[in-house]
Amino acid sequence: MEALARRADEDLPVLAEVALGAPPRAKLMDHLIDPMREQWLPTLGAQDLAEIVNLVQHGLTGDARDEVLRTTQERVDFLRARRRTDNFKAVLRREFIARNKDRRPVLTTSAPQSERDASEWRITGAGATDPREPYPHQREAWSAMDALLDDDASDDRGGLLILPTGAGKTYTMVRWLLQRMSKDADLTVLWIADRQELVEQAAWTFVEVGRSLPLGVERTLRRIHSGANVATTLASEALDIAVVTRQSLRGKFDAGTRKRIQKFVGGRRTIVVIDEAHHAIAPTYAQVLTLLDDLCQPMLVGLTATPWPSGYGGTMELRQRFPRVLAKVDPAELVRSGVLARPVHHSVETAQRVELSDEERTQLGKGDLTADLLRRFDVARRNDLIVETWSNRREEWGKTLVFAVNIAHADHLGRLFEEQGAPTLVVHTRSGRARGEVLDEFREATQPTVLVSVGMLTEGVDLPDARTVFLARPTTSRILLRQMIGRVLRGPRAGGEALAHIVDVRDKWDEDVDVLRPIEIPLGTGQPEPPRGETDGLHRLPRIVDEASGVDVPEDVVARVLRACVERHRGSSTVPMVRSLRLTGFYRLDELSPPVFDHTQRRYEALVESEVAGNHVSVAKAMESFEDLPIPRPLRRDVEAVLDFVRSQGVAPPLEPLQVMVDVRAIAADLADRAMSPLDQHAWLKERFETSLARAVYPSFQAFDEAVHQALFALASPGRIDPEDVRPGSGGEKLVAVAERDLSVLLDRVRTRAQELVADEDPVYRDLLGTRLDIGWTRDVDRTAFARWAPRMAGRRRGEPKIWVSSMLRVDPAQVPDGVLEYLIWHEVVHHLLPGQGHDAGFRRLEALWPESASHDYFLDTLGERFDLTA
Repeated sequence: MEALARRADEDLPVLAEVALGAPPRAKLMDHLIDPMREQWLPTLGAQDLAEIVNLVQHGLTGDARDEVLRTTQERVDFLRARRRTDNFKAVLRREFIARNKDRRPVLTTSAPQSERDASEWRITGAGATDPREPYPHQREAWSAMDALLDDDASDDRGGLLILPTGAGKTYTMVRWLLQRMSKDADLTVLWIADRQELVEQAAWTFVEVGRSLPLGVERTLRRIHSGANVATTLASEALDIAVVTRQSLRGKFDAGTRKRIQKFVGGRRTIVVIDEAHHAIAPTYAQVLTLLDDLCQPMLVGLTATPWPSGYGGTMELRQRFPRVLAKVDPAELVRSGVLARPVHHSVETAQRVELSDEERTQLGKGDLTADLLRRFDVARRNDLIVETWSNRREEWGKTLVFAVNIAHADHLGRLFEEQGAPTLVVHTRSGRARGEVLDEFREATQPTVLVSVGMLTEGVDLPDARTVFLARPTTSRILLRQMIGRVLRGPRAGGEALAHIVDVRDKWDEDVDVLRPIEIPLGTGQPEPPRGETDGLHRLPRIVDEASGVDVPEDVVARVLRACVERHRGSSTVPMVRSLRLTGFYRLDELSPPVFDHTQRRYEALVESEVAGNHVSVAKAMESFEDLPIPRPLRRDVEAVLDFVRSQGVAPPLEPLQVMVDVRAIAADLADRAMSPLDQHAWLKERFETSLARAVYPSFQAFDEAVHQALFALASPGRIDPEDVRPGSGGEKLVAVAERDLSVLLDRVRTRAQELVADEDPVYRDLLGTRLDIGWTRDVDRTAFARWAPRMAGRRRGEPKIWVSSMLRVDPAQVPDGVLEYLIWHEVVHHLLPGQGHDAGFRRLEALWPESASHDYFLDTLGERFDLTA
């Protein structure tokens, strides 16, 4: 209070507006209701009090509803005596707003020509103190923009301001612009955005922040879009700030467009701001920006939370347009400081299987889900599940945004929410209500409310107290997903909530279809919430910890590991049994975090080194370079992201080192040394599963438990190991490599014999033996496995199986006979017959059908005793 008392009187309204909102935020009514009753109500006239009493009585029951109040004091006392119900608070807030409206420029949406708000706005300095204490990242941005504007000699006149949603991009930019304009009367600003809401938001921010300009400073502003000023007003000689949609600015890009833009800049120093700058590589932007470069060489600033244009190649174009990064802040730091909310991830499993044709798979490789494919998700069972999930936890979800796949889907969901008694709003291009009106109603809601939309809330919409987002619209677009999530990420310091609930409505896709999970998007310190079981209690998964540093492994990295551990084989997803895996790090990229394993690191490094040297390869060729490695192998999207970073930056991407390992054989050995009851064993294994990389490597605890018990069985049979596994050894004689040794001939022999071996088995085996199966030597000597079976990763034959034999065995047949290689190949053929099954009893039975299998096992197990396998 002492600090407030020292403030100038003209500062107090601005302070109140920042702290309480304009109009006052509904969620603050618990604090405001008493001052309103004690201080504001007694100032009202008799008629105003009578109207408020009448509204309140409509919501009452009993004698109070019909009580007759004749004097002003009776009405004030009646209102002071009311309980603090939601209805009373809503009435009091609404009437307070209605009676204290300040006449200011009105934010509009698209309107008929006759209803245009075509006024010229005046940004007038009042000398008021801006009560908002800048965040460190905002001060950093201002310093960087000062340096860019003042560096007239540099050819790099463009820079990006990369701030997460909720970090104040618009305010950061506007405050700096107005401060510079107050010192330079000739400075002009051209602010370009794709949507009217973005234009209106920016214009309103100019008005609000403009009050802190010195007294006497005045600048003019026009909003140019279909609901405001027409494009010809850009030519006004008195105009200082033009906030315009790209469509209105460009028009047909004819001679008239060029003359208007030339008239506006008029040889003055110009700053061009591109809101949502990831759109700036579009040809329509390029034409305008090229013209501006020719006219005045402006300073160009791009604002974005998601600096990745559609298609990875677009990142290079964006970097060329905006060569400097003016400011960039880590979302995790903003979460810790309360500027952003901490994301909590939830998953709602629909059990809806998504079957894709080859044509649809090809289309998904080129862009986001098509409209035809999206229509499949508007089905009754899925919609009912979404509404039921929200209804069961409505108090926890609070004010909620729901993103639908299309307009029909939004309407269907809206009706279902209403039928469940949920306060529901629906906004889209055919909803019949102005967007601003709907958004205002949502902002003023004081109870859990649902706002359903298609795509009208993804950019430039400020809904700070939205707590939850339901992602009912699947996507492969990083930008779209981050924008949908970003609507609920404002933290308490920015007027939002401490937690942001992100609900992923998850359908059953094949894992090689890269429909994104929210947890795969780096958001800072997000925490997953596993699906609920039979109990109502929540069991949160513990963090996986880096063994070297003790730091938590980011959950988006864990999610990418899980996805990489699923391979596509002949049109369906399969989870190969991975017995050991070491995660050595991840590439820290803006859009995702590709994991790096000990067996993939050298190949990644070679690929990056080649790219830095200018030896570019296609993504398909890059993927082929990983084909002969053990599973898990890199995902296509991860390789694309790494290549794109190198090509746009010219350097290797930053690698964050980790030491995280899972080894079921070591776990099995540890378990064998412990005397525990079956229940204690189960609990012990469950803890190992949840706190280690095992929960990313194995699709379920049951699969992990099965792998551990298979390893226990192997420990009980110490006389043999798997024929594909290398038992280390450094016997005296060296293996003599040969240039050629035809594996295809050996595979043909194995196929022929195998047909005889499985003659009395399941007919499916004989059919599989007739399908295409390739074989080849590994590129490098593999000292961990003699051979492996894995689906191909790229090209037209992606998903088709191939056997890889370690080049260690490409030696003189006198050292490793053909018969031994044929048995080794048979072992991999059994994997072909039983993909993803692991070395269970059924696998061992088929393996043992091969003649003299015991002798061949012995030969391979003792190879390291006769030859030096370390050379």
